[in-house]
Amino acid sequence: METRLAKLKELEQVVFILNEATLELQQKGIHQWEYPWDKNKIQNQIKNNYSYILLKHNKIIGTFCINDIDYINDLTVDEESKYLSQIAILPTYSKEEMLVPQ
Repeated sequence: METRLAKLKELEQVVFILNEATLELQQKGIHQWEYPWDKNKIQNQIKNNYSYILLKHNKIIGTFCINDIDYINDLTVDEESKYLSQIAILPTYSKEEMLVPQ
């Protein structure tokens, strides 16, 4: 598997993964993300080098963001701290498929 920064040409795939993961969560009663995802928001994350993708056999199967963060709730954090968010894997990938080396 490979992890790297997302590219603008991969915007549609990143949004697709986030939308699929969101629908899967909502079907389970978990409403932490709104559906559908704002494509402009994701495009800005890619342009600012915050958005990453996870590839398996050159196919994008997941995505996540690493953002700068200044505070959590009302607490300040160290300068140049990072926040890991929007972690999503295609629901069609099972745990077994993720773990089995090929």
